[in-house]
Amino acid sequence: MLYIGDLVKIIKIGNPNFGELGRVKELRSAVDDKWALVQTKDDEDYYRISELVMEQRHIPVEGVMEGEVL
Repeated sequence: MLYIGDLVKIIKIGNPNFGELGRVKELRSAVDDKWALVQTKDDEDYYRISELVMEQRHIPVEGVMEGEVL
């Protein structure tokens, strides 16, 4: 399962962004598919969840900014 803000690697074969890292900006569901809007450094596009590999989970922490406890 992916969440908004997760860092993912694109593994869609034949895609010009293959192997690039990007951030999940939006999640959508269609009949049997789940899609994620992924922003890479130069582009943003929708990918099926099966075309992505999660690299790093984004965990928002309330009250913490830039390593500084508020």
